[in-house]
Amino acid sequence: ARLSPRESMKEGGKLTCKTKSAYSGLRIPMSTFDFLIRLNVRTSVYRDAYGMSISTQAMIVSLCKSLDFLMGFIVGYVSDKLRTRWGRRKPFIAICCPIFIVVFLMLANPPSSLSAPSLNEETDFSVCEGEDLCSATELCVSAKVNSSALPAPDSDPDEGDRAAPESLLVYFAILYFAMQLSGWTGTQIPYDALGYELTSDYHEKSSLFGVKAGFQFIGYFLQNGLAFVLASQYSDDVVGRIRAESIVYAALMGIALATLLWLIKARYRRDQGLGRMPAAELR
Repeated sequence: ARLSPRESMKEGGKLTCKTKSAYSGLRIPMSTFDFLIRLNVRTSVYRDAYGMSISTQAMIVSLCKSLDFLMGFIVGYVSDKLRTRWGRRKPFIAICCPIFIVVFLMLANPPSSLSAPSLNEETDFSVCEGEDLCSATELCVSAKVNSSALPAPDSDPDEGDRAAPESLLVYFAILYFAMQLSGWTGTQIPYDALGYELTSDYHEKSSLFGVKAGFQFIGYFLQNGLAFVLASQYSDDVVGRIRAESIVYAALMGIALATLLWLIKARYRRDQGLGRMPAAELR
């Protein structure tokens, strides 16, 4: 049976604040994921702590994003054609978002065994111990430069003195592509499409995406605020601070995902007559 005009208006009309919040809440942790990876993980962890060069990292990121761009068309097409009792968008979100969380944690916390060799406090300088002569000191420094334990005096500090192992490059490339595919393609594309399908009213759509944009900026502010707070606790351990942040954001993403899947219920109606869009309602 066809829906009455009143029923159609009710399902495609005004959205409650609870519905808007349940849908938009996922944008908060997604923003924190984005900022943490781009502004902290890629620079402070992979470049500074693990020795990956900027040029190599840029090449890997460009390649991953190019491949992911092509995958976006496939995800969008399959999502449009999918028909399930849970709607056509939520299955993608329910499957891809948990993968996104796991990949994010692995990318933000690479194993310490993948780090490039670095000079630290435990480096053995026994060659120099007990030597007061300038010639002995010069020989000591020269030996350390030749063994790559110290940078050459005339070297460019911007080029770095460490080379990241190939295993780190492979680890970063695989996980970065997996993050792009599961997160910004497999989760975000169906998630954005779900927002358009929650209501057919233009003003309600504008209001919904306004709330969503607000939640997005809340996520950006949250990432900066938490980083500032944790900086005092991890003043000498940037990698530890990023690890703590990533755990908090992953937990927040899990809560936001569960809230969306539980409260927003979309079902496909062939008789709705609104471009075959699924009706969405709040449980």
